[in-house]
Amino acid sequence: MSYLVNLRRGIGRLLLGAALIALLTTVACGSEEGGASSEDGDTEGSSALVEKVIALDQVYTFEDFLAAGFKKGKEYDVEGLEGATAAFYGFYGLDPYNRQEYEVRFYESHEDAVTYGIPMADENTGEGAALREEEVTWTEGLKERRQCLGLGTHSHHTHSCNTAKHADYVVRGNFVLLCQGLELDVSQQHCKDFLDSMGMQ
Repeated sequence: MSYLVNLRRGIGRLLLGAALIALLTTVACGSEEGGASSEDGDTEGSSALVEKVIALDQVYTFEDFLAAGFKKGKEYDVEGLEGATAAFYGFYGLDPYNRQEYEVRFYESHEDAVTYGIPMADENTGEGAALREEEVTWTEGLKERRQCLGLGTHSHHTHSCNTAKHADYVVRGNFVLLCQGLELDVSQQHCKDFLDSMGMQ
């Protein structure tokens, strides 16, 4: 009888030990897979791929973009785009069969690009982008700033195109560049790709 009691106690201790090891392993794995936290509380991978706003002394023109490989699609009428001196829609990509879409807006100065350009870029990019004529401040180029997804055969109808084409943008000196990408990191990577072609970050 005492043999059975000891055996049961032994099995109970083994099961308890195994459960404790499993619990410790789960906690350890959970802390690793949850994303390494930095000292300021941000999780690994949460930082932007490219800095959003950088003040530069140089005044850029569309010729600088063309020299970097930008392909012009359209020149926009900037009436209604406060503070802007010019705006263009076009393409860039090292692979001519896989180019991304961009919109660039030029201003007189970096201060104007920040003061006037950022609010308009915020309105036209990301999940909360204004995509209907009655919502937007500047309607020029609206068709190029939206895309149609997951709506079957009707996806090319204007009324069903309710997804922003540009998830993010960057400001460099006197220009604001909207970059194609449904996801923030994809859009930022496309911004970075073009900035690299111009020799800037």
